[in-house]
Amino acid sequence: MKQRLLLGLLLIIFFTGCYDRRELDDLAIVVGLGVDLADDGDILATVEIVNPQVLGNKSAGGGGEPVWVIESKGQTLFEAIRRMIHQSPNKLFFSHNQIIVIGEELANKDIFLVTDFLLRVEEPREDAYLIVAEGKAGDIIRAKIGIGSVPALAIEKMISSNWATSQAPMSQLIAFAKQTVAKAPGVVLGRIALRSEKEAEISFNGAAVLKRNKLVDWLTETEARGYLWIKDQVKGGTVVVKDTKYGGNISYEIAREKTVCRPKILQNGQMSIEIDIAVTSRFAGLTDSREIENPTAWSEYVLDLEEGVKREVRSVIDKAQTLQLDFLDFGALIKQYYPQIWQKKESNWDKEFPMLPVAIKVKAQINSVGMVKRSR
Repeated sequence: MKQRLLLGLLLIIFFTGCYDRRELDDLAIVVGLGVDLADDGDILATVEIVNPQVLGNKSAGGGGEPVWVIESKGQTLFEAIRRMIHQSPNKLFFSHNQIIVIGEELANKDIFLVTDFLLRVEEPREDAYLIVAEGKAGDIIRAKIGIGSVPALAIEKMISSNWATSQAPMSQLIAFAKQTVAKAPGVVLGRIALRSEKEAEISFNGAAVLKRNKLVDWLTETEARGYLWIKDQVKGGTVVVKDTKYGGNISYEIAREKTVCRPKILQNGQMSIEIDIAVTSRFAGLTDSREIENPTAWSEYVLDLEEGVKREVRSVIDKAQTLQLDFLDFGALIKQYYPQIWQKKESNWDKEFPMLPVAIKVKAQINSVGMVKRSR
């Protein structure tokens, strides 16, 4: 579907007339960009370019590779991309770029070396996914996923389908820009990794934590889900908890959720954060289903689900407070609700945040047992 849509866009570029029209044959359509730190300290850019002739011939049984990959170095990303003209006779066209992958070593140094150029020029898409690679970004761009596919589009689909698990943030370039302008102390971006170079096995889960412009740590799948709970961005997924009555595990499928975070002043005058989560789920798998026929017996299961969600949320709060980095934006909440109090706390927030009390309240509801009432 993505490939057909891209082909349609390419045809629009070709046939639509306008004063600054550029012929399709004169453009190299970029769909994926990876940026790494080279061994000599330069910027190493890797791009994936689609071959429109091959894409157009796929339905007719034509052969050939649907994409080709080139890379180039420069003292800046702009210079590295301009030098690609030595390898491609056509001008690189970034208006259809889907993913921007930042290599781990470069993210450790300064992610602004990439984002400044992408936000400064008009051609790159602001809604392109911005993700951090565990390892080299170039390895992700060069990986051949599937037979005859466009790898960058396959990765874009993997990211956009993440709602089914909610185990990584679907971060975009424009969102990063807004957080940077707002001077957010920490930013969370999705994590991608090449698990098997031989099989071109790529995983998108967990997250990268940046302090302003530098990578400082990673979030596990559980911590990333906890982050999404707090941000009210959990769209689906499965919560697995221990069956306290019969042993084994119980899987709950998340149907919908609503999270509200607000600051609260305690009786002793201390500032705190209160997180209220309402989650509706259904049974997805049980070790023993003898008592799920009767909804009055679900109270224990509801409590187990609530504790499971709390553990996920608590895990990311513990990580943030251990790092002494408020990437959860609790300070921004205090500023919003209590601006005068925030003026007094802002200069010392790095020291106060690790001691900030956070109360987590989860109200769970189970509304379905699925297609069967009992499985044994």
